Amino acid sequence: LREAEIKPGRVCMLAALGMMFPEFTKLPQFSGMSTNPLEAFYQVGPIAWIQIFAFIGILESVSYDKIYYGDSAPGDLGFDPLRLSKDPASKAHYAAAEVKNGRLAM
Repeated sequence: LREAEIKPGRVCMLAALGMMFPEFTKLPQFSGMSTNPLEAFYQVGPIAWIQIFAFIGILESVSYDKIYYGDSAPGDLGFDPLRLSKDPASKAHYAAAEVKNGRLAM
């Protein structure tokens, strides 16, 4: 059950960042697009949508076995480049912070 809360929370946290990012800076290749996300949604072409959904499909297929058949903790996909989970106390702190921030973003 925790996995069903963590994964959408991560997506919503990235979506919240994506909603605010265009207000502060604009990438040169997207200078002709609107900063309003609802308007920009319709300005993206079909090839970009195919890339987005292909990337989502790849991520889902890679994490499927780890989520449903693995013995790891919920949300642990083995990706920790900063080694934040070496200390059990800090791992518990960051896990709780991730759940709380994910709930806030949702």
